[in-house]
Amino acid sequence: FRKGLFHVQDIPSQVCSLVASYDKPKTVLDLCSAPGGKSFTIAEELNSNNSFVYSFDLHESRIRLMKQGSDRLKLNNITAKVSDAAVYNASIGTSDCVICDVPCSGFGVIRKKPEIKYKDPDSLAKLPELQYSILENASRYVAKDGLLIYSTCTLSKAENEDVVSLFLKKHPKFSPKAL
Repeated sequence: FRKGLFHVQDIPSQVCSLVASYDKPKTVLDLCSAPGGKSFTIAEELNSNNSFVYSFDLHESRIRLMKQGSDRLKLNNITAKVSDAAVYNASIGTSDCVICDVPCSGFGVIRKKPEIKYKDPDSLAKLPELQYSILENASRYVAKDGLLIYSTCTLSKAENEDVVSLFLKKHPKFSPKAL
């Protein structure tokens, strides 16, 4: 691990990363990317393809962790910067693939994080609004014929199907893609 020979990642995150890198995009934006597992896997998959991964997170401390991870893994095709995924940043530009792994209730990983059951239900009620805001903003970064991936680690219909359905209803130029 310390020599950068591997990093740890759950299977669902690996699948998301492999979908993102499947068509060998030249650029990938990973919004809400810390601690960096998806970005690392994508960068590894695309390393020999002259492709680049741009990873963003809201907090500088989490960006530092990502930079340490990419340095440890010797990934030269990844750049991590601070940015709020819910606020448009014109300097980011567009990308062939944009990943929104949005903040969520985390009910899908409760086996690993049992403290989730103590989350304040009132704070969870506002998550779909934030998730939709991030997804809508992320869509502005998708290049023509690009791929937009929405990801959570929850089982909540309100945070998954409902958010995506609302987005697709308001943005008819986007459509689900069968892989």
